[in-house]
Amino acid sequence: MTDYRPRELQPLIHHALTNLPVVILSGARQVGKSTLLRNDPELRGRRLFDLDRFEDHQALRQSPETLLSGPEPITIDEAQRPSRNLRPPPDEQLRLPL
Repeated sequence: MTDYRPRELQPLIHHALTNLPVVILSGARQVGKSTLLRNDPELRGRRLFDLDRFEDHQALRQSPETLLSGPEPITIDEAQRPSRNLRPPPDEQLRLPL
């Protein structure tokens, strides 16, 4: 396996995480998003849920409140495949005027 190379984006992510309740890291496939989440020293202390893992996906589906209510910050990887249980009810979803 190749050694991890720090990303230029890391300081921006760290700054965003100190100032915002939610930060979304998106980009093309296979560019290293998950690698960054798993290897950045400042992100290692976070609870990581990977929705590509059946166990994590099922746990979040069955009891999202329990898993997401802990005191430590969390990271959800592969969040483009969320369970219906992780989506806000329709009346609480953000609606933008057209």
